[in-house]
Amino acid sequence: SKFRDAPVVACAACVGGEKVAAVSAEDKASKRRAEPVVNQSLGLDDLVEMLRRRARVPERDEAGPFFFAIDHCFPIRGQGTVVTGTALRGACRANDVVE
Repeated sequence: SKFRDAPVVACAACVGGEKVAAVSAEDKASKRRAEPVVNQSLGLDDLVEMLRRRARVPERDEAGPFFFAIDHCFPIRGQGTVVTGTALRGACRANDVVE
């Protein structure tokens, strides 16, 4: 696997997860005053630090031919088809014809 040597960081955004959410929902449904729930996180600082060390900003060749990765495509009445995405190479300007 290409992830064989990838680092693993154990973390939890909310300790208790679904159980904490279910208790809060029960308190709302019964209209009784809920006990304050402390939403602690575990390992998120370690995860952020690992991502900062490992992430890289890719270099993009602005002089090369235009290459665009499409994320979404949708029609707009009276305007035509609109696409959103990321320019991976090259550049374009307003009113450029793109194939």
